[in-house]
Amino acid sequence: MLFNSLEFVIFFPCVVTLYFAISDRFKKIWLLLSSYIFYMSWNPKYAILLAFATVITYFFGLYLDNNNRTRITMFLFLVIVFSALLYFKYTNFLISQINYVANFFVFQPVHRFDIVLPVGISFFTFQVAGYLIDIYRRETKAEKNFIKYALFISFFPQLVAGPIERSKDLLNQFDKPKSYRTNRVFHGLLIMLWGFFLKIVIATDVP
Repeated sequence: MLFNSLEFVIFFPCVVTLYFAISDRFKKIWLLLSSYIFYMSWNPKYAILLAFATVITYFFGLYLDNNNRTRITMFLFLVIVFSALLYFKYTNFLISQINYVANFFVFQPVHRFDIVLPVGISFFTFQVAGYLIDIYRRETKAEKNFIKYALFISFFPQLVAGPIERSKDLLNQFDKPKSYRTNRVFHGLLIMLWGFFLKIVIATDVP
């Protein structure tokens, strides 16, 4: 589901309308559900990867917050966090380099894997890494509300195209549910239209 697609034109008003219609206590849950629906529109099975990354890094954050912060612990956590990104993005590249070398020694080439890069994996990986580093540096506290943390990782407006948000900038905004105001909605729509213009007219390659 691209931001400039018909599917998103239908999806986004539905999300916003129900957001303003429901009780404040359910707004974060609705945004989290909407974010996963948005992400699953690309490839449903990779929602499992996003959910798994969310669960393990949630506990990583709690551990860093409640125990002695050591460099080796932080290093191990970051290795685990980046392992999925390295696998999906660089496995076939590594195989191609091995085959290039093997060609000189007449070795049997290694078969490439059928790997599809999950959309947005770079963005949510670096967002998670930044969150853990902020806790390690004592610049923020670990988020104990799992729903809010999961929403921070998967929030659909920035999940697949960024920007990579700092936890101290985004997490607190989920605690302040917005009420409907016509002038604010109008201003937001103008910003979106300008973004669509930049994306479709300016940034799109012309054959």
